[in-house]
Amino acid sequence: MKETNMDYTKDPLWQRISDYNLDAADIALPFSKKLSQENKWSAAYTARAITEYKRFVYLCCISPEGAAPSPTVDEVWHMHLTYTVSYWQDFCKNVLQRDLHHYPSDGGPEENEKHQKWYFETLKLYRRTFGTRPPKDIWMKPVNHHDIPRLEQGHSKTFFTVLAAIVAGIIILIGSGSAGIAGFVVVFILIIGVKGSSQKGKKKGGAGWGAGIGGCSSCSSCSSCSSCSSCGGCGGGD
Repeated sequence: MKETNMDYTKDPLWQRISDYNLDAADIALPFSKKLSQENKWSAAYTARAITEYKRFVYLCCISPEGAAPSPTVDEVWHMHLTYTVSYWQDFCKNVLQRDLHHYPSDGGPEENEKHQKWYFETLKLYRRTFGTRPPKDIWMKPVNHHDIPRLEQGHSKTFFTVLAAIVAGIIILIGSGSAGIAGFVVVFILIIGVKGSSQKGKKKGGAGWGAGIGGCSSCSSCSSCSSCSSCGGCGGGD
């Protein structure tokens, strides 16, 4: 595995990936234009999505565990895989100098959770490698990110629940008559609301982001992932 604290811009692998042009010359419908039309993206957003795809591919190559794409990056990857000659013979063989297979999700809650955690690790690797946060409009957070340590730690719902319970106890102790009861009711509703929001997030996350979205599986012990048992998926073979 390459050191992730190195200056990636000086890595010959990154230079080859960065310089690679997905648009073939002198054709009416180049890759970027087709990608833009099929996804209804602006030209500017499409160009950024392709850049992030290249960054994702680089992460796949430097990490033995591979990486997981965002939905936007996955759209770019899927389209690139349909350009079979460009992808396998030019991009993989000459630019990456290894095979890079798509590793799709098998579906189901456990598989979803595995891929979302894999995605979170990809986001952390992105920050360590490129020294910046992934753009939020391209690298979205997983749906059930409440179950995964966050890149930016926010306030915990558990903390607010405990705080609300303490406040309720104080109100009951110092309150009198209808004022104390009313205060308790307000705080009780707050506690129920926080718990309800948490449960809603869990239900949404069960079949949410990551269903059907996979990633790449890379290997540090071989020059071609096609010879490793962990590799496979759509779009390629040995």
